[in-house]
Amino acid sequence: MTSTFRRVAAVPLLALVAWLARAASDRAPAIRVSPSNPSAGQTVEVRDENSDADDLLPVFWTFGDGESARTPVASHRWSAPGTYAIELTGSATSGRIAVIVSPADTLRLNSAHPFEVTAQAEDPDTGRTSAGRAFAQGDRSGFFSFPDLTGDAESPEVEVKIVEAGWAGHYWVFWGSLTTLPFQLTVRDASTGQVRIYRKDSTAPDAGLDSGSFPFVRRRRPGPAPRTRRRMGTSSARGCRPNPRRPVPPAAASSIAVRTPGPPGCRPFPTVRRRRGPGRPRKRRRPSSRRRPRPHRPSRRRRRSRSRRR
Repeated sequence: MTSTFRRVAAVPLLALVAWLARAASDRAPAIRVSPSNPSAGQTVEVRDENSDADDLLPVFWTFGDGESARTPVASHRWSAPGTYAIELTGSATSGRIAVIVSPADTLRLNSAHPFEVTAQAEDPDTGRTSAGRAFAQGDRSGFFSFPDLTGDAESPEVEVKIVEAGWAGHYWVFWGSLTTLPFQLTVRDASTGQVRIYRKDSTAPDAGLDSGSFPFVRRRRPGPAPRTRRRMGTSSARGCRPNPRRPVPPAAASSIAVRTPGPPGCRPFPTVRRRRGPGRPRKRRRPSSRRRPRPHRPSRRRRRSRSRRR
């Protein structure tokens, strides 16, 4: 009897263990691209954040340009700018993410409110000019190299960083030079088209900060628009509601300006006084500084005389 009970109890336990193992293997992948804003020709690393280091499940990567990989952590570079779809296919699940690849000479920063940065340097000895080669380091920073002038394609010569300073009302642009070459840095707001140019004409290393050129644009939270409370005495138009008894006068009917408590053809809302609710305490009066008059009391002599008479 005991052995039969153990066998019956072990069957659902094994089924539970198998279901948990299947659920662990069927979790949705979280694709991470580092850096997330690459330029054409820059090598990026892609991986699944939900997979463990010891996970040996087969995976298959596709990068949207005809190339593929089968390793859990893959490296790839795109030769042309554009928007590419990275797709990960596992044993039971799959995931997909889109990546924007900028041109080789353009640095795209701040994906929430994108900025496009380009650089151009000049050799003071020969007069040759060269466009910068962009390398993204993160969503907010990157650097430029000038391989035509220095001979090194991955040597950082100009560092750029753009951060959101919402409390100050602007985006802050930081830049610093690690070279003696004079250069020109162009920052363009991709949303508004505003352009700002920064120059370094000397051969000495230099740095700068611009904290007032690009106004900050607050992100809108996903979901319905917030409802605005309407004050008493105002309406959705401007402080009044339609009045059928007073028609709207034409604009060119007369040159006399008629002052009304709102737009023409409207009447203001009635003023509603607030009443004290049951949970609202009553206001206490402040105590008066004047002393209250005491009741009349006969003197001690009169009281003695009255007691003798009695």
